[in-house]
Amino acid sequence: MQRGQRRSNGASAHRRWRLNERGFSVVEGLVSAGLLAICLLPVAYIQSSGTRNAVLANQVATASALAVEMTEKVDNLRYADPRLGSTGGAFVDLPLTLSPGNPVAGLYTRQWRITTATPLANSMAIDVRVQWNTYAGRTPNPTPRAVTVSLIKAAN
Repeated sequence: MQRGQRRSNGASAHRRWRLNERGFSVVEGLVSAGLLAICLLPVAYIQSSGTRNAVLANQVATASALAVEMTEKVDNLRYADPRLGSTGGAFVDLPLTLSPGNPVAGLYTRQWRITTATPLANSMAIDVRVQWNTYAGRTPNPTPRAVTVSLIKAAN
């Protein structure tokens, strides 16, 4: 060995390697946090849109149940009942004797349209429409929604 040259052994090389590896640096921590945030954004979007769709499905199911309930009431009326007169092709509010107030806290409105002699003489087409507004992400501008259930009533 020459003079001034140090002998290196495996222990000192291992010690130098361990001194250079002391865990994560701040930059590595920030990069990993950023990547985690970018990866979690789609998950958050899917969660929020799933919640929105579940709320809309619940509203449609409620509106459908209200419309079917009203068509069953109308179907139980006699053909000659005076409340079953033509509405002139327009949707109008239901008579209070059939629909006493709004059943679901003012969120839904029920209307009907009666067309006589349609599709045949001595029959009438009755459409029951339930309307409501959804505010899914559009609070200042609600989206109007409606469910319509139709039935044909024939003279007895």
